[in-house]
Amino acid sequence: MDPKIIAVVIGVIGALLGVYAKEYLHYQFKKRRSITILKANLFLFLHKVQDNEHLNKLLMAGSILDDRYIKSLKSGDDSKYKEILNQIEGIEEHAKTEELLTDEAVDEMCDKIKSASRREIDIVFEEIDRIREDVEHGTYILGSSEIDSLDSDMVQRVFQVKRSVNDILISIKVGVAGVYEREEVDRELVKSLVLGAIKESVLACRHILPLMKMCNERS
Repeated sequence: MDPKIIAVVIGVIGALLGVYAKEYLHYQFKKRRSITILKANLFLFLHKVQDNEHLNKLLMAGSILDDRYIKSLKSGDDSKYKEILNQIEGIEEHAKTEELLTDEAVDEMCDKIKSASRREIDIVFEEIDRIREDVEHGTYILGSSEIDSLDSDMVQRVFQVKRSVNDILISIKVGVAGVYEREEVDRELVKSLVLGAIKESVLACRHILPLMKMCNERS
């Protein structure tokens, strides 16, 4: 082969490798940045868990759920995983009873909401809407542009956390609005919304520790 042709081919290959290397390094930098942001947000949440008994219980329940899921994949027996998942998914059925949430506790919560001023309620709604917007498009947990840089297993967990948080915020807004605007409070509806928010909290918390582990492994 003509040496000139060989030189051209080598030059083209070198240029292509250079472009690939540049793009690869850019992707790796973006990926590390995304993991750093995600890890920082997870760390802040875990720091809050240390000082909050309720958050700690939600994290423990979520961790047990995910642990059983991982074990079911390894063993092929998903009975224990489905058992706890069904318990969590069916928590709203207890809205008709006082087993998990008493009528007295609901009445006390409703009285506090009704005692608020219209301006205070509007501020609450504005804050909920702001957080929802941040969850959907901003940097709450992780922004959309940063998520694109993560591995697929991390992306799936991050999206599930964001979806659960969004569902929780919707439940809170519907519950507050329903209590504040109605003279007669539907206790069962309020219980259902509260228990639904607890369910979504557990489903979100199941991904916190696995995501932190992934961040530590890949940072």
